[in-house]
Amino acid sequence: MFGRKPRVKSHEQIGRELDALRAAGMRSVFFVDDNLIGNVPQAKSLLRFLAAYQKEHDYTFSFGTEASLNLAQNRELLQKLADETGGRYYKASNAGRLADEISYSEAGITTRETKDLWDMPAVFLLALLLRGSEWMLRRRWGVV
Repeated sequence: MFGRKPRVKSHEQIGRELDALRAAGMRSVFFVDDNLIGNVPQAKSLLRFLAAYQKEHDYTFSFGTEASLNLAQNRELLQKLADETGGRYYKASNAGRLADEISYSEAGITTRETKDLWDMPAVFLLALLLRGSEWMLRRRWGVV
């Protein structure tokens, strides 16, 4: 639709959009592949801007992106991306230690535990009492 020339936003525009997201309470920003690395010099400039923005605003955001494999061919850009956004760059030879360096957190993990009604005596007795009360009232009113 727009040809092969990537469209880019000015740093001022990106800053205004980040300010609006920050004001709305958002803490994650996702960049789409062609907007991030379609123009490598612009991407490097954007990373410098994002690093300064993050430092100025107390590292408010967590940034993410999806990227095509041709990004993997630009080691300098990958290292800059990792350095200026608080991430880490792993060479293929060091990828084995990645699993050890990822911290484990139970945040966001939900476990569901089911218990049968008769395993919770208080709830079972309450349900039995309600059912018995209903029967007594129906009997008194002559409905049974």
